[in-house]
Amino acid sequence: MSELLPWLMPLWARITPSIASGRISHALLLSGPAGVGKALFARLLARSLLCEKPQADGHACGICNSCHLLNVGNHPDILSIEPEEDAKIISVDQIRALTGYTMLKPQHGRRRVTVIPQAHLMNTQSANSLLKNLEEPPPHGMFILVTDKLSALLPTVRSRCQRIDFAPPALDAARAWLQIQPHMGDVDAALGLANGAPLRALQIMQDGVWLRRSALFEDFQRVVGGAQDPLISAEKWLKSGAMEVLIWLESWLSDSVCCKLAQDAGRWRNPDMAGALTRMAEQVDARAVLQLLSKVQDALRSLSTSINQQLVLEDILIACAELRARPAENVR
Repeated sequence: MSELLPWLMPLWARITPSIASGRISHALLLSGPAGVGKALFARLLARSLLCEKPQADGHACGICNSCHLLNVGNHPDILSIEPEEDAKIISVDQIRALTGYTMLKPQHGRRRVTVIPQAHLMNTQSANSLLKNLEEPPPHGMFILVTDKLSALLPTVRSRCQRIDFAPPALDAARAWLQIQPHMGDVDAALGLANGAPLRALQIMQDGVWLRRSALFEDFQRVVGGAQDPLISAEKWLKSGAMEVLIWLESWLSDSVCCKLAQDAGRWRNPDMAGALTRMAEQVDARAVLQLLSKVQDALRSLSTSINQQLVLEDILIACAELRARPAENVR
């Protein structure tokens, strides 16, 4: 049985003829938001490309020697490149090592496949080094790049790849898939938080993220209400991970703006918190919320740099505490 997620089947069907004919591009770029199945697609694609007897639907047979080696994690013709331990980027040395790897003749089948699951983590040096391989591809080399930050990739790298764009499935399809998964709670709320990405929604519900989110929201309410010192909260939030807490905060502020604008609550990202967010929105200044939302979005973009995350959180939480400093007003 295929592992392919239902909403990915049309994309798979489009690429299957190229796999079968052997005329597939030497470099594929799988691009789209996190949580829609790009990594799974890349893994299945690599298996199919390395399989000795792929099936008519393009999937690997699962029983040949190549498939067996993949199953036990010991296939010599596939390489996955990710940041080394404690590193935040894919180094130029990692990419330079590709040249020798891809020039070797495959030990099984016709290809040597390189997968880069987070291609946006290449810096300028490593991306330029990869570019040399993409511009003059080795005869047996095949590259699969995956990213949810397309703009972070060099345009020259993007232009050398055949792009496959991924998007969240229709709401009904995402809801139907999630409802049959174990340990699911409020499916619609999880999808709202995940911007419609089913795998991210599943992670939210199953990995303790939901409980952390609830605790952080209570903390946020206390800061806004003046019952909690923002500096104490900043220290606590840092332990939870600045990226995660700022993503939650950005969604709460976005919903508060929707409430101020009297927009349909069905479009909110946190429908399970609608009551609390509505009450809060009635007590805070709309312009201050918009300014804070912009500050949070800027902070999210800065997290990939060497910025002091604790100072960022302190600054933002102090601004949260000041939301009620001016009389509330509506923006129409």
